[in-house]
Amino acid sequence: MGKKVAGPVRFAVYDSPLGPVAAAVTPLGLWRTALGRTAEAFARELAACCEGRIVEERAALARLFSMLDRYFAGRPVVFDLPLHITGGPFDRSVWSAVARIPWGEVRTYGEVARRVSRPAAARAVGGACGRNPLPVVVPCHRVVAASGRLGGFSEGAGWKRGLLRIEGVRMG
Repeated sequence: MGKKVAGPVRFAVYDSPLGPVAAAVTPLGLWRTALGRTAEAFARELAACCEGRIVEERAALARLFSMLDRYFAGRPVVFDLPLHITGGPFDRSVWSAVARIPWGEVRTYGEVARRVSRPAAARAVGGACGRNPLPVVVPCHRVVAASGRLGGFSEGAGWKRGLLRIEGVRMG
């Protein structure tokens, strides 16, 4: 998860139709989302990368959860939340490019590589997507293989396929 955060960190778990979506916020903004995690498992992950207090507090994530209600109902959402993004310059450039992929559309790893002015870096784009600290909010699930296959996803192929289906995208 990168460099330790001082905190305080507030977190909660949203119950989506695909499974739990855990989220954490710092005073700087939304910091982490994780798919398929219980509150206990997510709290342990946070403890490993936080130096400050970690508190379960649903109210701190109410705006995100309202957006997730809309998202999981199959309605387009722009996650215009303050974000506390940590990562290297290349990763941040990839996440920024991915965040601009419209609802219901996909791009290939190579297309994203070209978008960040690194046309030979499709594999590196895949690595950056795998390090995405904000799945769903930064929609790396919209990045697929040039072959038309699903490609990888840090949270698992089932999640990627399910998120794309919610957006009306059918993959093999």
